[in-house]
Amino acid sequence: MGKKRGIMGGRFDPVHYAHIKTAQAVLAQFQLDEMRLIPTFNPPHRDQAIADFAHRCKMIALCIEPLPGFVLDKREQNHAGKSYSWETLASLRQEYPQDEFFIMMGSDAFLQFDTWYNWQKILDNAT
Repeated sequence: MGKKRGIMGGRFDPVHYAHIKTAQAVLAQFQLDEMRLIPTFNPPHRDQAIADFAHRCKMIALCIEPLPGFVLDKREQNHAGKSYSWETLASLRQEYPQDEFFIMMGSDAFLQFDTWYNWQKILDNAT
């Protein structure tokens, strides 16, 4: 078995204390090898971010710099069209085929999860 990787996607507009503290708790509770923060480029369920992608990445990088196990993942920076979690997960699965993925989301996202594109496949491919 490979690594246990946490995934926390979102606009991070801005990244804030609750994002980081919750991600730290999940990293510790599930004994994950890493927590990947993946800023979305163009989310289908949210308005466009106020800060551009580069600035949101800089904010995340500053927040996680001192935190072991945290990774800024910019894979959506060149994504054309809407950013779907299923596609992000599929690209991670292709890059790390032996790894187990743990998806984090806020309660607001969880309450709408059954409206997400290919949500069943997300459940089949991640914890």
